[in-house]
Amino acid sequence: MQNSQRLSKLESVYKSLDLLTRFLNPALPFLNSHNIDFIIKSHWTKFLPQKLQDDLELLPVSVPLLKSHIKDLSLGKWNHANDHKPLIDFEACSLDDIVSQIGQFGLRNMKMSLLLDEIPLLNVKNVEEMIHLNLSEQELKFDPFMSPKKMHEVEIMGNLIYRIAKYENFKPDTYSSLTDNDVGMIERLIDIGSGKGYLSSFLSLLYKFDVYAIDSSAGNTTGSSERAARLQRVWAQLLRRAMERAETGHAVRRGKYWKRRMNKAAQTTTEVGLQNQNLKDDVKLLVMEGRNNEGEGAPLNQEILNHRLRNMTLYVTRNLNLKEFISTQSNGEQSNQKKLSLDFGIIGLHTCGPLGVDSIHLFLQDGAKFLCNVPCCYHHLEEVVFPSTALEVNTPYSRSKEKQRKSNFWDADEKSTITSPTFPLSRHLQAQEFNLGRNARMLSSYSFQRMSHELENSELNKPMIWRLLLQVIIAEKLGHTLLDYHVGKLGNKCSTFQEYVKKALQKLHLDNNIQVSDEEIELIYKRYEPSLEKFYCYFILRTMFGPLIEGCILLDRLAYLLEQVSSLLTMFSFLVIKLNQSSLIQIKNFFFV
Repeated sequence: MQNSQRLSKLESVYKSLDLLTRFLNPALPFLNSHNIDFIIKSHWTKFLPQKLQDDLELLPVSVPLLKSHIKDLSLGKWNHANDHKPLIDFEACSLDDIVSQIGQFGLRNMKMSLLLDEIPLLNVKNVEEMIHLNLSEQELKFDPFMSPKKMHEVEIMGNLIYRIAKYENFKPDTYSSLTDNDVGMIERLIDIGSGKGYLSSFLSLLYKFDVYAIDSSAGNTTGSSERAARLQRVWAQLLRRAMERAETGHAVRRGKYWKRRMNKAAQTTTEVGLQNQNLKDDVKLLVMEGRNNEGEGAPLNQEILNHRLRNMTLYVTRNLNLKEFISTQSNGEQSNQKKLSLDFGIIGLHTCGPLGVDSIHLFLQDGAKFLCNVPCCYHHLEEVVFPSTALEVNTPYSRSKEKQRKSNFWDADEKSTITSPTFPLSRHLQAQEFNLGRNARMLSSYSFQRMSHELENSELNKPMIWRLLLQVIIAEKLGHTLLDYHVGKLGNKCSTFQEYVKKALQKLHLDNNIQVSDEEIELIYKRYEPSLEKFYCYFILRTMFGPLIEGCILLDRLAYLLEQVSSLLTMFSFLVIKLNQSSLIQIKNFFFV
C-alpha cells in the first residue's frame, strides 16, 4: 500500500475520532457517574441536562420508549433525517437528538467498520471464484461441546482466522491470475491469553494450525491440555456428525454396534464394494480415527496433535520477542515433523484489558503477518490522566490500577505514574489530552443488539435496585460512603430485599455498625420506589453510549497502527446477537476499506 493511501485512511480515522470525542466529551461526567450513587448524589439533576430531564419526565412511558430506541439503533432505524445536521452539544440535546447522534456516530454509519461478509478478502463468492475454495469445513455445524455463546464465538472466529491465514498474501492486482499455488498459508498461530483453550484446540483439530496457546495462569494451561485431549478422543465423531448435518440437515444416531458393522464392511470393501455413501463415509472416518480391524487402539493423530497444539504458561508483555520465542520452541521439534515458516499470526478471543494492547505492539514485530483480536474488559486499561481534562469520578468504586485522588478528581501528577499507558495510544488523542474515565469504559461492554435482547422482556433488575437502596441505607446510617463497599453478585442469591440487606451488611462487616429492622428496610424501599423508574431511564440512557465508547477505543487503536509507517489495517464489526465485542484485524501488505 502506498504511503498516500495510508495517510488518507489515517486522516479519515482522525475525522471520525474527532466527531466521537466532540460528542462524548461533554457527556463524560454523566457517563462516569456510578449507578449506586444515583439517589444519594442526586445524579438525575446533577448530570442530566435540563432539556433531557424534561423530555424524560414528560413522557409517561419513558422506559418502554428508551427500549424501543435501543431496538431501533440495533436495526439501524434511527431518524436518519438528522444525520447531516451539525453536532448538537450534550447540554442542549433532546432525547431524539441523543438517539439520532448515537446512531450517526456509530462505527458502521461512519464507514469505519465492516461486517464479515463485506470484507473483500474474505468474501466467500470472490474467493471461491478465484481459487475454488472448498467450503465444506466452513459450513460445518458441530454438536455443542462448550457453552452456546462460546461455541458461537469459536466457530465464527475459527472460520475467520482460517480464511485470513490462507489468503494473507493476496494482492489486489493479482486476483485475476491466482491459482492454488499462489495461496500463502500462514500455518503458525500464537493465541495470546488462550484461557481454557477452546479456540486454540478448535483451530488445531479442524484447520490443522500449529498453535502456541499462551496463558499466564498455570491452571488454565493444565485445564486446556486436558480439555484438548478429551476433545481429541471424540473429534472424529463430532466431525462426522457436523458433516452429516451439513449434507442432510441432521445427524443420525448410529446405534451401539456401529463400529463393528463398519469394520466388517471395511474388510469386504474390495470384494463387494460399498453401495451406500453413508457407509463409505463411516469407513473413511474409521481410517481418520486410526482404528484397527478390531475397532481398538488410540487415534493415530494424537501425537500429531501434541506437536500441533502447545499449551504454555507465560506472562505476555509487549517486550516478548515472538519470532525468537517460536524459533526456540521449534528447535525442540522432531526432525520428521514438517518444517514451518517462522511467520505467524497473532490471535486472541477476549483478550482482557491491556493484553489486547500488548497484542498490537507484538504484531508490529518482524514475522507477525496478521492480527485477529477480539478485545474485552476495557475498564482494565491503564489510562493516561491529563490534568487539563480531569473528570469527576467516584473514586471508591473505581476498582482499577489507575490511582485517583480521594477528592474524587484525577491528580494532575498522574500523567507521570503510568509508564505504559494503554489508552489513548494514538498521537492524535494524546495531543488532544483526551480522557474517557474508568466508569465510562465500563459501559463499552454493552452493544445495541445485546441490550435490545436483554431489555425486551425484562423489568427493573432487582439486584441492581437492591444495591442502589443498600447504598442509601449505608449513607443514612453511617453518614458517608467513603469505603469500597463491594458486595458482588449477592443479589442473585437472595429472594427478598430484607434478606439481601442483612447478608450484604454481614459480608461488608457492617452488621455491628448498622442495625436495621425488616420494617425499616421495607419503609426505605417504599420511600424511594417512585424514583426507581427515573433510575432505570438513567441506566438505559448511559448504556446507549457504550458502543460509541468502544468505537472511540478501537479507532484510537486503528489510528495508532496507521501512525506506524509499516502498518496497514482494516476493522470490521463483530456484532451478532449476544456477542458484543468488536474485532481488530491487521493484515500486513494488504489494505482494503
